[in-house]
Amino acid sequence: MQNHKVRFTKPAIGIVILILVLMILGTVTLIHAKNELRDLQTQTETLQQEVTKTVEENAALTYKIEHSDDPEMMEQAAREELGLVKPGDKVFYDTNH
Repeated sequence: MQNHKVRFTKPAIGIVILILVLMILGTVTLIHAKNELRDLQTQTETLQQEVTKTVEENAALTYKIEHSDDPEMMEQAAREELGLVKPGDKVFYDTNH
């Protein structure tokens, strides 16, 4: 059997180094892009939760507006938003705050 030695010439070594550098840069770029994608997905989930909350709040406000002439809604608003009570109601005050 003959021994065949592979010898690299200077241009071949340069090409190998260039390929390695390009592979490292590609890997770093891929990792950066993956991290950015993960951050954007987290941001999207947060924004979606905010949208859902806002839609629910809008629905509640729309309901209040549509039923604003309902005596029960007026009473509820007077109690919750203005702190009014009916004569004879017992009022409890939170003294811890």
